[in-house]
Amino acid sequence: MEEKILEIVFYLVEHVRSHNGQIGPFRSISKDLKSRGFTDSEISSAYGWFLEELQKEGGRIQPIEKSPVSVRVLSSQEMQHFTPDAAGLLLQLLRFRLVTPAQFERIVDKSMMLGGEVIDLPVMKVIAARYVFSSGATVDLNWFNVDGNEAIN
Repeated sequence: MEEKILEIVFYLVEHVRSHNGQIGPFRSISKDLKSRGFTDSEISSAYGWFLEELQKEGGRIQPIEKSPVSVRVLSSQEMQHFTPDAAGLLLQLLRFRLVTPAQFERIVDKSMMLGGEVIDLPVMKVIAARYVFSSGATVDLNWFNVDGNEAIN
C-alpha cells in the first residue's frame, strides 16, 4: 500500500508545481485520484503525509534547481541495475527532496545488493517507499480515520 501512497505523493508534488505552489481543494484532487483507481484510505494517507511534510518545509516543496554542491549522477555500472523508469523515479525522489542524499545512496546500495536482478519500476517503488516514509514510523495508513468505505468531502 505504501507504493500507492508514494504514487499519490508524486501526483501531489506535480500538482503543486503545475499550480504555482498551490495545493488546491482536496475534493477535486481526491476526485481525480479516485478516477485513477486509488482508494479513499490511500488518498487521505498520502494527503495527510504530504501536508505534514509541506508544513515542515515552510509551506513549499520545490525541486532543487541549482545547488552549490555536486549533483548525484548514477554511474553506468549503477544504471545497469535499473530500468530507465526505475532510475527516473529514483532521481525524481532526490530532485523533489522526498529522500535525502543519504537515503538516495542507501536505496542505490540496497538495489545493488539484490544481485544481478534489474530493478524495475514496481520493485523501485517498494524499495523507495520504505525510505520516503521512514521518518521514524511507518505511514499512518488511516490519517483521517477512514476505513476506505467513506467519502471524503
